[in-house]
Amino acid sequence: MKKNKITLDDLANMIQKSLLTTEENIKEEIKSTREELKADIKDVKADLNKKVDIFTHKDLEYRVEKLEEKVVAGRKK
Repeated sequence: MKKNKITLDDLANMIQKSLLTTEENIKEEIKSTREELKADIKDVKADLNKKVDIFTHKDLEYRVEKLEEKVVAGRKK
């Protein structure tokens, strides 16, 4: 069998190429994850705003009902 001789420089170049490829892959993965997180945060904020609006609406309904009850009670006197 013929053995391939790899010099130290060849080995260093192979490792460097591999590390550069790994770095690029990691950067892409981080970028993708960051974009997904931004989208998820935007969705959560939108859902939270809806919940706050519903809570505010329910609170206002309750307050109007109480005022209406006071008006009706005032007319009966």
